[in-house]
Amino acid sequence: MPIRGLQSGQGRGTVFDRAAASYGRIGGQFFEQAGQALVQLALPQPGEDLLDVGCGRGASLLPAAAAVTPRGRAVGIDKSSAMVSQANQALAARGLTHAFAVVADADALPTRTGTFDVLLAGLVLQFLPEPQHTLRRLTHMLRPGGRIAICTPAAAPDDLDIVDRTADAALIEFVGASAQERANMPGTDSSALVAAMHHEYVKIQVLNTFFPISVPVSKFWDWRMSHGRRTQLERIPEKDRERAREKLVESVRAVSVAGHVHLPMPVCMIAACRT
Repeated sequence: MPIRGLQSGQGRGTVFDRAAASYGRIGGQFFEQAGQALVQLALPQPGEDLLDVGCGRGASLLPAAAAVTPRGRAVGIDKSSAMVSQANQALAARGLTHAFAVVADADALPTRTGTFDVLLAGLVLQFLPEPQHTLRRLTHMLRPGGRIAICTPAAAPDDLDIVDRTADAALIEFVGASAQERANMPGTDSSALVAAMHHEYVKIQVLNTFFPISVPVSKFWDWRMSHGRRTQLERIPEKDRERAREKLVESVRAVSVAGHVHLPMPVCMIAACRT
């Protein structure tokens, strides 16, 4: 069921292509819980057309596809071809033939007005250089009265920061001071996103919550390699990686409980209706 102007393409290798095999498979059900909550916030209905931006392996796309039923249509997009492949495999395994994922860039989508009833953007806007600009482009793809639901990382509580600071400090020897640098992610500024939405949306709801992550100490390196923080570890020379792994694991052992590092991952969820 192709959409005019939205075709499957060849995804360039991204950090998420390299992380796809372990993405979301270490540390519990964080992505599944966040995805399910996002769908519950958007409340897609049978027969509706839905777009999931940054669909990954399908954390939001799978429950969304079930919600719209075969009377509707669910489309996922992601820049990672490996993620898209896994999402399509998961959809096929569940018999959700009215849903599919394609390789596409949210900033390069054809802005065909009024294509979808529901738009989801789960844990993706923080990776975009101009999330408010992207949001405006995506808004035009919603039909009047259509709903949008966004999930983005929120400010970390002290206990989560302790884990990150401890882990980053252990890597200074291998990557220098850059180990403690935090990437500028404008998509994590929920207040700016909400302010940008006031012109074209009503019934704006904002919910701050968290989903737990629990990582075995021995798997902490593997967990960091399974998501966006992988880029930090990939900067370590290959010859030093085993020693870096050992040092990282030992460093977080000091902030672990019963052999696990517990991370209450905070997120901000935003829902609204297009005027």
